[in-house]
Amino acid sequence: MEQALIEKKEELGGGLYLVRLKVKGFYYKRGQFFLVQPFKESRPLALFPTEVKGNRIDFILSPKDRPSLELIELLREGESPHFFGGGYGKPLEINGREKTLLVGEGEGLYLLKEVSKGLKDFKILNFEGELPEDLKKFSTLISATSNKIAKEISKICSKEGIKFIHLVRVPILDAEGLCLTCRFKVKNSYRLACVEGPWFEDEGIDWDYLILKEEEWKKEQEREKEEFLKVLPKLLRRKK
Repeated sequence: MEQALIEKKEELGGGLYLVRLKVKGFYYKRGQFFLVQPFKESRPLALFPTEVKGNRIDFILSPKDRPSLELIELLREGESPHFFGGGYGKPLEINGREKTLLVGEGEGLYLLKEVSKGLKDFKILNFEGELPEDLKKFSTLISATSNKIAKEISKICSKEGIKFIHLVRVPILDAEGLCLTCRFKVKNSYRLACVEGPWFEDEGIDWDYLILKEEEWKKEQEREKEEFLKVLPKLLRRKK
């Protein structure tokens, strides 16, 4: 567990928030994630950095479930989360000299800035339904979109002979593969996003299984958020 302190929180608009942590002693490589547990009773929250600079780590997130709400609404600048650890998962290995297109949406768009570090020839695209007309000039496409969108992009990449890498959207609750919540189907076996990913090439991914898993997790997050919003005003009064 690393020592972490909330240095800055800022509302960015569009339902997004910046949370900057000052962390003492951590190890991180491109594409890895961090786990943040706001309070002892909180569920761990997997977060991907939008910028890592020295001992400061920026995250951009939306209040989509209980732990993200706890981090945004209840923890103040100068306070520490109960647990902070990382980086976890396999680093994202990219040939920095290849032409690379990075495609994202929502929060995923922001983390691509950190992912693109070290690349010589790249473009970051905010996905709004279409890929660029000059797609064929890229040798690699990296996706930080929903699984549903990634499925369609993978078909296009396969047709054009473009290497496709996707940040799989599954619930990640630990970094050791013990809870199995992040597993998904690849061909006739299962893979664990927290230890074997979370970035995967499209080699036999069962996209329908992956899409269903993301949809079910979003429903659970929404239920969790609705229940927590009922008690949040009381918790905020206690913080005063």
